[in-house]
Amino acid sequence: MSYQRHIRNASTLCLALFVAHGAASAQKDPVPEKSSAVHKKEVASAPSKADVAQSQKLYQRAMRLTSSPSTLPDAFNLLEESSSLNPSDVASTTAREFVREELVSEHMAKGNDLMEANDAAAAMDEFRQAMALDPANTYAAQRLHDAAAQTAKPYPKPVYEYGSEPDLKPKPGTHTFNFKGDSRQLLTNVGRAFGIAAEFDSSFTPRQMKVTLDNVDFGTAMHIACMMAHCFHIAVSDHEMIVANDSQDARRNVERTSVRTFYVPTEGGAQALPEMVNILRSVLEIRFLAPDTAENTITIRAPKQTLDAAEMLIDQMTAPRPQVFLEIRVLRMDESASKQIGIAYPLQFTLFNLNTAASSLGPDAVGIINRIRAGTATAQDLAAAAALLASGGLANSVFSQGFAIFGGGLTTSGLAVPPASLNLSATHSLFTNMEHVTLRASQGQAATFRVGDRFPVITATFSPAINIPGITSAIKGSQPIVPSYSYEDLGVTLKATPQIGADSVVTLNMDFAIKALGSTSLNNIPTITNRQYTGTISLRDGETSVIAGTVDKSDTKTLSGMPWLSNLPGFGRAFSNNGRTTTADQMIILVTPHIITQKPDAEHTEMTLDSD
Repeated sequence: MSYQRHIRNASTLCLALFVAHGAASAQKDPVPEKSSAVHKKEVASAPSKADVAQSQKLYQRAMRLTSSPSTLPDAFNLLEESSSLNPSDVASTTAREFVREELVSEHMAKGNDLMEANDAAAAMDEFRQAMALDPANTYAAQRLHDAAAQTAKPYPKPVYEYGSEPDLKPKPGTHTFNFKGDSRQLLTNVGRAFGIAAEFDSSFTPRQMKVTLDNVDFGTAMHIACMMAHCFHIAVSDHEMIVANDSQDARRNVERTSVRTFYVPTEGGAQALPEMVNILRSVLEIRFLAPDTAENTITIRAPKQTLDAAEMLIDQMTAPRPQVFLEIRVLRMDESASKQIGIAYPLQFTLFNLNTAASSLGPDAVGIINRIRAGTATAQDLAAAAALLASGGLANSVFSQGFAIFGGGLTTSGLAVPPASLNLSATHSLFTNMEHVTLRASQGQAATFRVGDRFPVITATFSPAINIPGITSAIKGSQPIVPSYSYEDLGVTLKATPQIGADSVVTLNMDFAIKALGSTSLNNIPTITNRQYTGTISLRDGETSVIAGTVDKSDTKTLSGMPWLSNLPGFGRAFSNNGRTTTADQMIILVTPHIITQKPDAEHTEMTLDSD
């Protein structure tokens, strides 16, 4: 059902009840006739025909706008205007109140949804609009209070000041002083020139002095005059000051003090507050100081300028530490190449006896060989030799390889000649690796980054004097084996401590190490390779620098061949085998600092404690 039907039904119902109630009252209790004066007054206050007509037009326009929730505010404004023109129109009044309730309900529903979405600020606006439509709505008032409680931000604990000192307010401008005489008169003249009345303490001792000051303001003139007269001044009111001798007793008796309580955030731990108290006492020489560890506060009684300096010092010590984002890159390249070119001639020969070598082949082998040598071999000898070859009997014999016979076959000695080989080979390998490490560190605090494995290294295999119940008896008197290990951190380990200086210069104390398992071992324990850099560097924000670099190169050449012949110029390569192996290992470590946060400049935190 639409808003328009709701409003018309409600208006019709209220109008019917009103008419019925009026008719019943008229029948039950007849109203006495009014006096002529009252009747004239009511006639004078009754709306005119034009107002009634305008009211009806506004009512009709408002009823057309009630069909959509977005136009309900406009309908409410039209109904309010219609009711003001014709207050006796029950339909307009009833429709206005119904639209009011609908708008209030809509604002309350939106506010509750925003509260559930943790948007208390927007919810407060909805509840305020509901209160503007219906100021007597207690539920809207309570929800507004709840939203205000959620939007209330926790205020930082303020600096409480229990007493304040007046400040002198001299006249602006500059004056020139050319004076010779008593210091009392000089201080009086300076104060009078700037509208300040000077009173002198009993401790003040006049001095004869001569001074010339050209175009100086009040602060400069008083500072120079008090330095020459060995005195100090304090403000009594805006235009009055007391001048006293500059001594510890005089300051203690004359100088005014104030009391302030400072809230100190202690993110640095439980020792931060006591350390800050010690710094304030040693640097500012504050005697009256009371810390409260429960509330993290420091109460100080001192002159105003000292309190201002203490506040500035506390702000500096409790300010967040500057932070640096470190970008570390490790570039590594391993390259190796080898080649073999030449002819590998046989360098060892075997001298053997033919009959002895043949007898090892069988009892008939010698006769067959002799008949073959003499050229009298028969078909049976050749068949026996072929069968010997087919059976593989020559596989392990000197006859399976080339051999030479001395004396044209008349002797029984032979020389085995191994085969020669031609080498033409080349290999090349290239390994590149880049390790990119990022680290965020605070000023003055070491930050450690480690990535890799923890490798156990055995340090002992047994313990000579140990007795474990249940284990010693189980091994029947033999010594229990209890190995001992130590762990080595393999991988990349980076430790950096930054310090941020002026002009965005970052000083880094760095300890960078790369550990890995080596290719060799000792007593079955692998070696560990370590590449480490330790040092201090200074870089600007965003500047990249090489902090370390290593280059390992090796070149190995080999030559094998026949003596003398392999060294012949030009012909040596035909009688030798040449090999060459080269390796190159390179590693470069780059660092780039990026300042994330930085403390304010020191020029904004400078303060002098000279009261004069």
